[in-house]
Amino acid sequence: MRAIVDGIPEGGTGFKGHEAFFIAAPTTILVSETSDELVKEYHANLEIRAPFKGSMGFYDCSKAERMLGWVHKGH
Repeated sequence: MRAIVDGIPEGGTGFKGHEAFFIAAPTTILVSETSDELVKEYHANLEIRAPFKGSMGFYDCSKAERMLGWVHKGH
């Protein structure tokens, strides 16, 4: 919910039309398996362009940070 409110700054957003954003936690909640292990187990046929570090999340939210200033702050 905070991401929606943060996405409406005073004076507008600086862009016209609409934009789609990924809003997700930067890490998975699993501690027993790394993200690389999860991909190999559940999505073995995916093209992996860069290795995942530890429990790194699967969504790139950098656009939300760049355009809205949104950064995940935990629970």
